[in-house]
Amino acid sequence: MNTFSKKTDKILLVLSIVGLAIGTGLVLFSGNLLYGIQEVLENYVFHREFKIEKWADTILSLIAFPIFFVVLFDSIFFVKFSNKTKIILCSVLFGLAILSVSYCSFVRVNCYTDSDMASDILLAKECWLKKSFWPTTWIYSTEIRMLSTQIIAAPIFAFTSSLNFVKALSAVLISLLSPISLLFLLNQLKIKENWLKFASCIVVFSPFSVLLWKYFQFGSYYIPHVVWGFIDAGLFISLAFNDNSKRKTKVFQVLFFMLSFIFGLTSIRYIIQFIFPITLTATAFRTVKLIKNNESFDFKKFFIKDKTLFYSWISLILAAFGYLANNIILQKIYSFSQYNTITFNSFGDIPFSTWFGDILASFGYTNMVSVFTPAGINNILLYIGLAFFILCTIDYIKISAKKETISPRYFFVTFSLVAEIFNCFVFINSDYYARYLAITMPLFIPCMAIFIEEGQIFSVKKYLMAVILFSVTLSNSFITYEKVLSKDENTDKAAVTQFLDKQGYTLGYGTFWNANVFTQLTDGKIEMCNIRYEDDPWLTTSRYYAPDYKAGQKTFIILSQKEIDSDPKLNSIQIGTKVYSDKYYTVYEYQDKALVQKELHSPVFEDFIDAKTIK
Repeated sequence: MNTFSKKTDKILLVLSIVGLAIGTGLVLFSGNLLYGIQEVLENYVFHREFKIEKWADTILSLIAFPIFFVVLFDSIFFVKFSNKTKIILCSVLFGLAILSVSYCSFVRVNCYTDSDMASDILLAKECWLKKSFWPTTWIYSTEIRMLSTQIIAAPIFAFTSSLNFVKALSAVLISLLSPISLLFLLNQLKIKENWLKFASCIVVFSPFSVLLWKYFQFGSYYIPHVVWGFIDAGLFISLAFNDNSKRKTKVFQVLFFMLSFIFGLTSIRYIIQFIFPITLTATAFRTVKLIKNNESFDFKKFFIKDKTLFYSWISLILAAFGYLANNIILQKIYSFSQYNTITFNSFGDIPFSTWFGDILASFGYTNMVSVFTPAGINNILLYIGLAFFILCTIDYIKISAKKETISPRYFFVTFSLVAEIFNCFVFINSDYYARYLAITMPLFIPCMAIFIEEGQIFSVKKYLMAVILFSVTLSNSFITYEKVLSKDENTDKAAVTQFLDKQGYTLGYGTFWNANVFTQLTDGKIEMCNIRYEDDPWLTTSRYYAPDYKAGQKTFIILSQKEIDSDPKLNSIQIGTKVYSDKYYTVYEYQDKALVQKELHSPVFEDFIDAKTIK
């Protein structure tokens, strides 16, 4: 396809930059615009109260029209721009994405946080206080955070004591690790076009759904899994397929083997998500070749001389040893639970409509939105784009399967399919959460880059796939920013947080989902002990539970209305004094933490439901 003339190229570049800037400005101020629209409708149109919540998604989607049109236009005609213009456009988009993520993180830091997210920052603070990235005083949840968010967040406490500032800044910095790690992987896959690598990095950085925002870009929790997954896959591709210098090979070997062991040392999750699918893919390819060529089995030739099998199986073995060390050694040093007791669900517990809908939602599919809005159009385009992605995948596998040798790109595409299918099977049939399915989802991005560079795939198919998926993910990310800036998931906690702050409390008690979150909402002024009965407390520091810690100070227990409704006996609390109550929360005050401990062991709390089941 011929490129634009130099004059047209420059004019469209300037118009695109102006359009992107204006569109981004509208998005970042969409929260103010939304409530301005509500005021106009109430005062000048309907002359009565107008509940904006029902129409918020549609109105926000309309505000996104300018950025939607610019992104769609640039995606359609991207191939006609010069390489220099492509790089400039990508640079502008990446800069606006960084600006948007930073703005949303700092401005809305308390609007989307919960006890899980707050736990990561409290762990980072504990790391800073104990001068260790792995403090034994921290009570972990389901895994040891060996190479996780605290590595970035903890050092920030050298400059500030604000939990909110550390949370916002670390979210941006940790998110930037995704494009860096993806760039490493794309280089190992020998993706040639710089603009393609740049565009792929923008997509992986962009939160193209609220789920990704909550658990990846802002929540940060699963970013380390994506980052280390990209790096691990890149190291494997380099060692198994690429011809490197001896020095580079040795360095990569050490890193690859160390990562494999650390993955297992952390938990079984990395093994399920990345290491086992790589091993399964390598073994399947080698077995097919063995049968196809009618070869006799030779252990040395099969496992040692074949580099894909050698590195994948060594990685799996090292990870297994790491997981054994996790169970045998770390279990004695640290406090955490494990996956060893997880059982299968009953067949059909998670219906197809649920997990398929969750996958679409991860890509930014929006429910109950008008068809003729950017979000509604993106819903339609998403189906089409995924269909073309599947067609390109089939074409690529057909083309690659005819070749005598397994290319690194063919291996990676197959591995990505195996990883996604295997992880869906594991989590759908055991411990299901929609966010678990999204951890391996970013593997589709390097697969897209591979398909785009594959010369034998029909050009129209890959062009439509690229245009649709790039435009949908990028425009959906701006729609996500709008939702983040216009919604507050902690409005129910605003009044009680203000009350607790004014009372001068420094220590409190609550169930898990009402513990760490209030520490974050009060910016660390109030330290919260979480109440758990069936298990020990988790995602908290053990020093809170020492008898002499803040002894003699007045404290409180906070209970949600849902918790009180779940156990009517909680209305019979007599040791504490009720000092606050609204339709969401009730607060009981105690003059000493010893009285709280007495209360928690009273008949009133005896059968209180485990906090982790109440959200």
